[in-house]
Amino acid sequence: KETNSYLKKHSKLVEYAEDWEKTVTTRVQSMHVEYQKLRKGLNHYIGKVDALEAEKKKTEEKHREMAPKRLEKLERNRTKLMGTRKSHDVAGVDLIILIDEIVN
Repeated sequence: KETNSYLKKHSKLVEYAEDWEKTVTTRVQSMHVEYQKLRKGLNHYIGKVDALEAEKKKTEEKHREMAPKRLEKLERNRTKLMGTRKSHDVAGVDLIILIDEIVN
């Protein structure tokens, strides 16, 4: 009788630990997937801005001005890059905090 009581308590404890592990794993994985998506977007805009800045520099070296539409595109992409970088950094910090809370 006493043994059955201990087994039930331990069984519930094991069940709780398994549920906790599933929940934590799901949260970390979903946050990591989101972080990876943001990282991909960040790399995309870094590449675009770098290419447009290189184009601008090359044009200036020839003592010419970059076309206004290209300058507008550069500014738009710089703005997108800043927003993407901020979102990426926030998601990274959130993921680190979550992992730290789990581990510690």
